[in-house]
Amino acid sequence: MLAFRYDPFGPEAFPIGGSPFRVRGLAYMALRHYADHKLPGGFGAVVDGLEGDPFAAYYQQLFIAAGDYDASPLLRLFRRICDLRGREIGAFIAARSRASAAQDSTGMWKPLLKASSPMEMAKRLPLAFNRYFEPCAASVVDIRQDAFSGELGVVPEAMSGLYCQSTVGFVTGCLELAGARSATLEWTSRQPSGAHDGVPVQRWGFQARWR
Repeated sequence: MLAFRYDPFGPEAFPIGGSPFRVRGLAYMALRHYADHKLPGGFGAVVDGLEGDPFAAYYQQLFIAAGDYDASPLLRLFRRICDLRGREIGAFIAARSRASAAQDSTGMWKPLLKASSPMEMAKRLPLAFNRYFEPCAASVVDIRQDAFSGELGVVPEAMSGLYCQSTVGFVTGCLELAGARSATLEWTSRQPSGAHDGVPVQRWGFQARWR
């Protein structure tokens, strides 16, 4: 099994909020909504528990759905919530991404995620991913009647789990919204692909299947 990493960049690597790996504000908003509804004291209690953490102030800002934000603090927030809830971080990220797929299909990504079949959805998924995460990029390699293969590129090695597990939840969730049954996603390859702004990056290959 290919191993993931969940190591967000610290302020010694990039200024807080200034890493080159970005995410839409919608991801922060979804995690805040989860904390407000599932954790004692809500999101405010999560942030209050970060006293002394150099990233604590970053979470106090108003996140806008289509805004551009640093992905590294998002991973730190996932880690914090998983510590509070006693959850395994990979499964938690996948579950939150799967829930986002259902929400996004009726929200701001509705035009992108409107598909009449799993095969049609497979064609559209990279468009949605590429608007969520930058400079990471998803692509479809091959589509069949009950499966498709694809790749994620420019994935920061240290935070690979954030991108790969988000892909697992989002892809399987979207495929099932388009009529697939029992959708799964398996990672089939991992290759180093140089560096981006001095950060080692990788290319990951996957195959999604359904009935």
